[in-house]
Amino acid sequence: MEVKKLKSARVSFLVMCFVISMALSVKAADSGFTDINETHWAYQAIEWASGNEVVQGYSDGTFRPGDEVTEAEFLTMFIRNFRTVDAGNAGQHWADPIYQIAKENNYPVRSYDVDTYRDTVITRAGIAEIIAAADGTHYTGSNAIQYLLDKKYSSGKTAPTVEGYQGQDSLTRAEAVQFIKNLREQGMEDISPRPREAEPEVKKEEVSEARNKEPHPSDGERSQDRDREIGQEISAADTGAEEGLSEYDHLLLQDGMSPLSSKEQQLADLINEYREELGLPAMQVSKSLTKVARYHVYDSHVNQPSGEDCNLHSWSDKGDWTGGCYTRDHKNASLMWDKPKEITNNSYEGLGFEISYWNSLEATPTNALEGWKKSPGHNDVIIGVDYWSKLRFMGVSVEGNYAHVWFGIEEDPNGYFE
Repeated sequence: MEVKKLKSARVSFLVMCFVISMALSVKAADSGFTDINETHWAYQAIEWASGNEVVQGYSDGTFRPGDEVTEAEFLTMFIRNFRTVDAGNAGQHWADPIYQIAKENNYPVRSYDVDTYRDTVITRAGIAEIIAAADGTHYTGSNAIQYLLDKKYSSGKTAPTVEGYQGQDSLTRAEAVQFIKNLREQGMEDISPRPREAEPEVKKEEVSEARNKEPHPSDGERSQDRDREIGQEISAADTGAEEGLSEYDHLLLQDGMSPLSSKEQQLADLINEYREELGLPAMQVSKSLTKVARYHVYDSHVNQPSGEDCNLHSWSDKGDWTGGCYTRDHKNASLMWDKPKEITNNSYEGLGFEISYWNSLEATPTNALEGWKKSPGHNDVIIGVDYWSKLRFMGVSVEGNYAHVWFGIEEDPNGYFE
């Protein structure tokens, strides 16, 4: 009798273990992501997003919650939260159907068809503009951020204010999912087209007491891709601008070799301080290379060179220089290398090498350098790794949304800034 009881108990125990094992295996397979478990701070949000087909993850079975979210990734998550979207055809960019919806609804993305821009990390400010647009309004910049705060779609990152929202920062993929889940919980039920005309400026209110902040990774991983300098404007005295000139014409004054603006000086100082921290010599700031950098910032803003797969090293055909599309395969490398010689009318005969930065809010010396430091290829140029160890001089320009820095090996016959 006791033996039967023991056998019965053993069978019951094994059945219970089997049931528990099945329950645990089902729990772990809810989303199927191999790099997510219940201990992750965004586990519930990611499970929600996976269950509602807002996210799909990568082909290797991972979700990569700590990766910075790109414009294409965020836009896809956001639109799939409200719409069922068919997959793109073979040969297309995977997000083509999403961008078609964005184009039809006039959503403010960097480009509807250039993959390079689609796959660039998006900032919190860029996200605010998309969400405000999809809510049927037309706000940009700080006005879009204020709109989100007023609608309680966000409570900011450090405080429920425009500054506390930290529009210059990026989001991780986990944060993006949590952000989108919060939208649903705060009553955003559908998306609408953005009106063609911009809305009046949103009234800004300062709130001293912060509400609960949006979740963020416990490991402290945080992009500092954009450190917006709120309220700081460049005066005519600072830039050398003269009355009657347009916003960026001052870059061409004195043949592009006017004294460095305070932002240009700061960028050059930050680069040299970074080099000196690593035991590297400071670089002299070349007048010729600075002229090239200024011309490129001017062209980037005024003429906005663009095209299929063209990146930030491209030039328009609307100036006294050779225009062209610069692509990631460097097939048109001479467009860059020969530019110092071309812009200076052959007075500088050395080759030029450029690193570039774009920011939808504002390019600042700080966020430009931080962005370059996080990119191995750009960082190698700044600190002279391998071939780049030959670089000795630089030229800088930072204005509006762009920062361009040019590097060279040859001495500058036009001299240097102190």
